[in-house]
Amino acid sequence: MLVTTFYNWFGLNQALFLAINGIRSVYLDQLMLLGSRLGNFWNLPWIIGALLLMFAVRTVASGTDHTRWLPERKTIIQLLLTLLAGYVLAAILVTILKLWLHMPRPSVAITFATVQVLGEPESIYSFPSGHAAFVMLLTVVFWPHCRNLPRALLILFAVWVGVSRINIGAHFPTDVIAGYLCGALSGWAATRVLRPHARRHLWRH
Repeated sequence: MLVTTFYNWFGLNQALFLAINGIRSVYLDQLMLLGSRLGNFWNLPWIIGALLLMFAVRTVASGTDHTRWLPERKTIIQLLLTLLAGYVLAAILVTILKLWLHMPRPSVAITFATVQVLGEPESIYSFPSGHAAFVMLLTVVFWPHCRNLPRALLILFAVWVGVSRINIGAHFPTDVIAGYLCGALSGWAATRVLRPHARRHLWRH
């Protein structure tokens, strides 16, 4: 009973979901679907590939003016290790909570109103949002290595993915917030354990 009450926010959770889920337009639907796809856990290989490419460029063209904007090789390796460790922690945490609490998706939980669903949910359980966990993990891991515009883009990306999961009918606001917390905790734990010592000058623009 206590878990259900906390989860529902005394009805506010469902009210916020219906308000966001009810905002529809052709272009907005595509934008929300794109945000949801970009926030998928399975996009990690693309990010790992980009970091490995930067490492290769940094190695081949080391000492030239063309690599001044790239982080040092030690920093790239540290980012890779931190991201992988945080990814494993976040995946375990999200999976445990989903299987333990087994909260249903909005389309199943809400019977008194029409839920607009775009795409197919990845599992039958809603809490917490794996997409929100992944995007917050990226934000926490890359945040110390960024400044100004890149940090603003990280925040915008995290909000975009979180709102998209509600808008397409996959998650309640509570799911997204819990996912953010899981990703932030996993990223923080991985960072603390690995304790990066490399110079932090990635994307300082």
